[in-house]
Amino acid sequence: MKTVILAEKPDQALKYAAALGSIKRQAGYIELRSKILPEETTITWALGHLVGLAPFHMYDKSLKKWTLDTCPFLPGEVQYTVIESTKDQYRIVKAQLESADQIIIATDPDREGENVAYSIFKQCGERVWKTPKERLWLNSMAPGEIVRAFQHLRPAAESYPRYIEAQTRQISDWLVGLNMTRLFSLRLWEKGLTDTYSIGRVQTPCNAMIVENDRNIKAFRPERFCRIHGTVNKDGRKISFENNRRYAPGAELDEVLKNYGLEEAVQTEICSVETEIHALSAPRLFDLGGIQKLANVEWGYSLDKTLNVLQSLYQRGLLSYPRTNCDLIPESEFHVLRDHLDRYMALSGFSFAAVNTAPRDDYVDGDKVQEHYAIIPTETIPELDEIADILSEEEQRIYMAIVKRSIMMFAPDYLYEATEVAIEINGMFFKTRSVVPMESGWKGLESASREKLKPLPAFHEGEAVIFIPETKIGYTQEPARLTEAALGGKDGLMDKLNLGTPATRSEIIKTLVNRGYVRVEKTKLYPTDKGILLYECTKHTLLGKPEMTRVWEESLGRIGDNGQAALKRQKAFLDSVRSFCRSASEDLKTVEIPDNLVQRIKDGGVKRIGQYAISETKNKYVVTGEAGTFDIWKKRSGKTLTLAQLRRLLEKGRTGPIKGFRSKNGKKFNADLVLKGCEVVMEFENKTQN
Repeated sequence: MKTVILAEKPDQALKYAAALGSIKRQAGYIELRSKILPEETTITWALGHLVGLAPFHMYDKSLKKWTLDTCPFLPGEVQYTVIESTKDQYRIVKAQLESADQIIIATDPDREGENVAYSIFKQCGERVWKTPKERLWLNSMAPGEIVRAFQHLRPAAESYPRYIEAQTRQISDWLVGLNMTRLFSLRLWEKGLTDTYSIGRVQTPCNAMIVENDRNIKAFRPERFCRIHGTVNKDGRKISFENNRRYAPGAELDEVLKNYGLEEAVQTEICSVETEIHALSAPRLFDLGGIQKLANVEWGYSLDKTLNVLQSLYQRGLLSYPRTNCDLIPESEFHVLRDHLDRYMALSGFSFAAVNTAPRDDYVDGDKVQEHYAIIPTETIPELDEIADILSEEEQRIYMAIVKRSIMMFAPDYLYEATEVAIEINGMFFKTRSVVPMESGWKGLESASREKLKPLPAFHEGEAVIFIPETKIGYTQEPARLTEAALGGKDGLMDKLNLGTPATRSEIIKTLVNRGYVRVEKTKLYPTDKGILLYECTKHTLLGKPEMTRVWEESLGRIGDNGQAALKRQKAFLDSVRSFCRSASEDLKTVEIPDNLVQRIKDGGVKRIGQYAISETKNKYVVTGEAGTFDIWKKRSGKTLTLAQLRRLLEKGRTGPIKGFRSKNGKKFNADLVLKGCEVVMEFENKTQN
């Protein structure tokens, strides 16, 4: 009886073989002798996908040429083909599988790993497809975990619906992507553009969110508002009391001050003093989106870079499986972490009394761990003096962040005393609050926790005080620029709208950047002219609507969660995708393509206003005219120059009066921006200021 183990990658196969027994290397596979597996066992491997969906021209040679009249192409049954670049390894894998009496599926333990394996089985033919199969399902590449997983193989039928889900996602993305990309590119080629302009089921709605965020920022105009607050003198300190309601400056504010008797100092009483001691538990464990978000915010790592680092650490056996959307662990893993806590603390440089040594629901719940548990360190723990030699800087940062987060749950809770004091004046309440740490607990593992907060003086209810009312002016804040973390990280827009999966979101953002739709500046996302053109042509279609993709993702998830109904659900879903492709094709064939954007792309992103050519960076417009090239800064004296104002400045030589500039001391003034040669100056009150 011969057993063949199918791994996803060569290094994965070598890890399995080294953990299981003695090995003999052959071309494209390994002969294995192991006490826990049958006598004749070989391990072979894919190189990622060995089999992919066949291109259109394999159905019909005429489809090799892109034409509008052949869009959309929607085959009833899709075909697969061996990928040309890996055909030699496919032949080796096929030969091994055909000689097997049983097969162990040992590709990555996720949906895409299932797709890699079953795509090969399907291409190999009926004999391989019907060979009995078991599934290796593991969360760690540590040798001990590999052995335990091979001793507890699962029936392959358990995870087969995940293959159906992954295959459905692959086919739907292929149908939408290839058809819409062909059609959109053809329409733009008619306009004289030359690139291939891709459209994707998930990437296009994500592009729309980035463009709309950029437009909201550019259209934003700060509005003034006033808040009423005041101070109370106590023990030689001025204590500020706040009321968060906003009022329009001028008549509304004056009326409120008058009605509540707040035009001058007023005697009142402390109406309540509430002091409570709070215990704050450590943050939850990391899932993929959580560590990607932290790495993007803390070190500026792209989501894709973080995933690659995590994968490297997983392959070395240092971390559990990274492509997880779960932040819980089973009780068995909790005990492993607890048993090695001293070594993790020594590695992290922190020492504390472990008081939370029993599992708590916020971190440990095996019933809720469906596929893979949270990302945690394994029993393979590097020595402190060797970690700099074996790990890169990026690997060290991410590994140590996960170690710290994993041991925090054993540390004492963070204890703090919160005091809130309130006063009331004619029905309007003002409050002040203080938070004073009592025991740092797990926060001692965070550098940001070393803050010093001053407690409030001792107020008591009924105490007479003099309240000195004040008003302060505030300005509404412009929307925050989307970052990779805010778009694709934990609790980001893609997460909230259920776009993509935790494992695919980084690839989607990477695709938008690589295809020139989006640029990244210090983690912030900016649309390019290509991205804006894509948005303009799809914003009124379902292609550009995140809501449609969210519904699709929910349907795809139901396919993988319903064993017996998976194939039936797959057929219904793909029928709806084909119907969508037909209607979306009609939309794209008739959509109006903005000529100004097309021209700008032809000009390399350069806008034209009159005699001037303008290119744009994050902070300024670079203007080229007859007199030479000069810069016009987007922001000056607290105001952002709009495109409409820039157009007036370059066409007429002046913007006209602009309200709301602010001087260095905070005073507001109005001014007119005037172009004099290659210099922009301010004119106000018959004076000129550079």
